[in-house]
Amino acid sequence: MKIIFFGSTDFSCRVLEKLLELGQEVFLIITQPPHPGGRGLKEQPTEIKRFASSKRLKVFEPEDLRSPVVLDRLKKAGADLFVAAAYGKILPEEVLSLPKNFVLGIHPSLLPKYRGAAPINWALINGEKETGVSFFKVDGRMDAGDIVFRKKIKISREEDFISLQEKLIKAACQYLPQVLKAIEQGRVEYKVQRESSATFAPKIKKDTGRIDWHKPAQEIYNLARGLVPYPCAYFMLGSKKVKVWKSSLAGSLAEENKAVPGTVKKVSKKDIEVFCGRGSLNIEKLQVESKNIITAQSFINGYRIKQGDKFE
Repeated sequence: MKIIFFGSTDFSCRVLEKLLELGQEVFLIITQPPHPGGRGLKEQPTEIKRFASSKRLKVFEPEDLRSPVVLDRLKKAGADLFVAAAYGKILPEEVLSLPKNFVLGIHPSLLPKYRGAAPINWALINGEKETGVSFFKVDGRMDAGDIVFRKKIKISREEDFISLQEKLIKAACQYLPQVLKAIEQGRVEYKVQRESSATFAPKIKKDTGRIDWHKPAQEIYNLARGLVPYPCAYFMLGSKKVKVWKSSLAGSLAEENKAVPGTVKKVSKKDIEVFCGRGSLNIEKLQVESKNIITAQSFINGYRIKQGDKFE
């Protein structure tokens, strides 16, 4: 099929790569314009702009999809299908009517749960036991169109954002061929999303990661694994911001602590155990702001961490 692809992130890159591997004619990539980022806030292209450029694919970065110039270009392309995966913007009605078939959305959650920008993060933060990947007909609302195909994926207790995203990418790529085949053969069966089951997964902000040690250890652990590698859960040690890269649960999670939450319970060569509102958390890898990621042992030695110290 002749396809126009909408995407911006690493997730988008992997889906696009699969489309190319399948021999689909992806002749135009639509992505968001460069945004300020990194040190010095220089204009940074999207991940898919970098990937597509390396493959010598045509890339278009429109500010406004409703622009007559943009719509005219998309209309003249005569595409059979538009595919959207982590594009980052809602496609307007004017765009949805252009492909010969429809706009196929690919979303890393079990829609209608976790509509929005950060479904993988919030599934982990909220302690979900399963999630999945959904293929759906984009209809102009946020991730709300009729479902074409869904696949459930189990979330293990040790899963973090990095490993879960990889699982979901592999699932999306695994089932993409059969979804495309169904579209080509005109045998797609649609299932309406149940609005009463819809939940929202808002964009992650830097302060989302601030640890409240008064919360149960399980909640803090879920926060930490859901925010690796960005922006990471963090606490303050004096004036220093310390990110948590790897942690685990310690002892009885039902134990009500008499110690002040955030107090170091004990230190070892492997980790730092910290009292939480209920239970305690083992911190194994950390990163002091503007420094490299280090082990708990290096952090203990470098900052002379000891039992009784307090993390804010």
